[in-house]
Amino acid sequence: MNKHSLYLFFCFLLFGSSCKKDKPGTADDEQGDYFTCYVNGQYWEAHSDAAGPQSQPAVYAQMNQYGLSLSATKFYDEGFQKFFIPVYNIQQPGTYVIGKVDSEITGFVNYSEDCNHHYHDTLNLGTFILNKHNPSEHYMSGTFSMRLINKNCEDSVVDITNGKFAFHYY
Repeated sequence: MNKHSLYLFFCFLLFGSSCKKDKPGTADDEQGDYFTCYVNGQYWEAHSDAAGPQSQPAVYAQMNQYGLSLSATKFYDEGFQKFFIPVYNIQQPGTYVIGKVDSEITGFVNYSEDCNHHYHDTLNLGTFILNKHNPSEHYMSGTFSMRLINKNCEDSVVDITNGKFAFHYY
């Protein structure tokens, strides 16, 4: 290997390995908390640009005896968008349903639109796949998909696909 090739190799190692990923690789990456998905085919990622005493985390999850309550927020200049995902009786890795058959629960709020609330579809409950759960570390990761509806809106259906998450819960 000549000096030029060796120099390029070390430059690649130094700079190539420090590149930021645009999208998390898999739901098992333990690279911090994240929540990503596609909303009607458009990439969506929770993030918080807000600072100061009113700042909120982009991903907030709480686990109690009933299950998991998860919210993910995307802040931007015009307002914010927020997901709410309830998963009941969650305990160990496996497949769970999102929402309940007998109640209308808010699933997605987009505060920059007139018709801004979409609800978990009680006829087509979403899927929440828990791949990894570490109760002692309060950590979980996995995937999800769901259909949200609002019968009073012109665009009444919101399809959420290719969802990935990893987070620490309270």
